[in-house]
Amino acid sequence: MTTRANVRLSQDVIAADRATLASILNLSDYTPLNAAYSVAVLQQLEATMLAILQVESRVLQEADTIRDQAITAIFNFHKAIKGTKAQIVAQYGDDSVALHAIGLKKASERKRPTRRPKAEA
Repeated sequence: MTTRANVRLSQDVIAADRATLASILNLSDYTPLNAAYSVAVLQQLEATMLAILQVESRVLQEADTIRDQAITAIFNFHKAIKGTKAQIVAQYGDDSVALHAIGLKKASERKRPTRRPKAEA
């Protein structure tokens, strides 16, 4: 068992701990020497854990929703920029200075294709 408090325990361990608490509740004569391990303290710790896990679940769902919204917003912006570039090419032509201003190559700046000589057999 891990002794580090910053490592999350598996669901199996948590389920086993909750089952142990349920079994302890059936022990009518359980009276620990250390009050930190009393039934009331254990029940309070379980309730706190469950409440925090519920909040965590809600926050993770909200984070998923926000991430999806961010992805959609980024995609819509990118799609609009691509459309704008096409509109600039249509309005100014494929060899205009406006293309160079938005980061595209003008047609005259493109390297012309060269033919390769046929390989001799």
